[in-house]
Amino acid sequence: SLLNEKTNNFFASITRIGTLYGLAVLDLTTADFRVIEFEKESDLLNELYRIRPSEILTAKRFKDKHDSLFNEMKLAYEYLLSEQEDWRFDHQSTYNFLVSHFHVH
Repeated sequence: SLLNEKTNNFFASITRIGTLYGLAVLDLTTADFRVIEFEKESDLLNELYRIRPSEILTAKRFKDKHDSLFNEMKLAYEYLLSEQEDWRFDHQSTYNFLVSHFHVH
C-alpha cells in the first residue's frame, strides 16, 4: 500500500477568491472532507503546517503569485505540488458545476 493506514493522508487544494484564501482538504484514509476559508495567508500556512498534506493542488497562477509560500513549506516537510490550468479554478464555473451536479440552488 502506498498510503499509511494508521495515519491521516491529506490531499489539499488551495485557491484565492478576492481577499479570501480557500482550502479544501480530503483525508484519503477516512474520506473526511472539509473546506475552510482564511482571510490571512499566515492562517492558511499555519493550517497547512498542522495537517501536512501529502499533495497540494493549485492553479498555476496561484502557485506563481505565492511561490514563497510553497518554498517555505518545502523547508518544513516534503509534499507533492500539482498545478492545473487556471480555468479549472474559476469561481463561477466551479460554482455552476457543483450546483448542477448536486441539484441545489
